[in-house]
Amino acid sequence: MHLGVCLAALGLVLPLSSSSELHKVGISGRRVTVTCPLPNANWKLVNKKKGNYDVTEENEILTIEAMNNMEVVKGDFTCQNGTASRKIYLQIKACDDCVDLSIGLVAGIIVADLLITLGIMFLVYYCSSKKPATSFGGGPAGGGARGRTRGQKVDRPPPVPNPDYEPIRKGQREVYAGLEPRAF
Repeated sequence: MHLGVCLAALGLVLPLSSSSELHKVGISGRRVTVTCPLPNANWKLVNKKKGNYDVTEENEILTIEAMNNMEVVKGDFTCQNGTASRKIYLQIKACDDCVDLSIGLVAGIIVADLLITLGIMFLVYYCSSKKPATSFGGGPAGGGARGRTRGQKVDRPPPVPNPDYEPIRKGQREVYAGLEPRAF
């Protein structure tokens, strides 16, 4: 399969004539085909501004093919049939891996992004919402072995005194007596 060769047109056709007839433009890969609206017309390159490209002229059909990837093609072209002439300015950017973005594709990407974002928000909300207290047996108050309420603390007796954690008393000459500040 071809590598998705595409042509992204920056400002493809800017006709400089006031006629209601328009040039027909076809894009295929790095090749652009422009058809002159005048019968029996010949193409003429007026000003090659920039780019490395091949130009093929066959009666009313002008074929331009970009040589390199990411090549920018700029130029003024004129098609004439003796009495009348039509001018066209082409500015083309060719690349191998370009994708044409249509309005439907962009809208689809935006809608999918919004749906995924809303789904993640709903999932986070659902997971973070408070769940009701469940009892692990015993009765309605959760009086089972593991059915403690998590709200307010239950009254507990004061801790048993431990001499290792008691504060140092004044006048005590033991191991920690030397930690008091000394007067100079």
